Amino acid sequence: MISKAVEDEFNHLVTSQKNFFNDHSENVSMYIKRFVERLDKDIPSLNLTDLFKFHVELAALVHDIRKLAIPLEILSKKKTLTNREYQIIQNHTQYGTYYLCNLFKYCKTDEDFDFASVCQNIVLYHHERNNGSGYLQNLKGDTIPLEAKIVAIVDSYDALTSQRCYKQTLTTQEAIQRLLEESSQYDERLLKVFIRSLKE
Repeated sequence: MISKAVEDEFNHLVTSQKNFFNDHSENVSMYIKRFVERLDKDIPSLNLTDLFKFHVELAALVHDIRKLAIPLEILSKKKTLTNREYQIIQNHTQYGTYYLCNLFKYCKTDEDFDFASVCQNIVLYHHERNNGSGYLQNLKGDTIPLEAKIVAIVDSYDALTSQRCYKQTLTTQEAIQRLLEESSQYDERLLKVFIRSLKE
């Protein structure tokens, strides 16, 4: 079990973002719950533990925590972002770890540290892409932690199917087609399983 102090600090992080992008975070977490269960069945070689699956589902709730520091006028901008604005958006992954410092400060047990590490990997690396085209470190392939690969797929899907002021909302089938067209960005084994999980 995660210690009470870590649980309280994590809940504080979740609550702090409620007025900004809570629906997206909850959607991502919900999709991940089905996704990781399907992964466990379809790719048993991943050796997913129940604890890891739970940690990823929970940590997904704070994957975009750094966006709290991004000005609302940038997040809601309908026109093309300037280079500086785009850089600010990209930096949300790097600076997001600052929000997690207190989480590590309260860690006492191995499970506490495991959970905090999963949170950190997701916040830092969920915009990295399997083909190296992501940001901020341009990681590729197996250098990207599994938990970040999982969130990357689900984050992209929910962004495509959710209403945003700067883009058209896609249907489930349209979003799946877009992900398949851009499949080189994702771990294709995981992507296929995610699509199957949507059809359950």
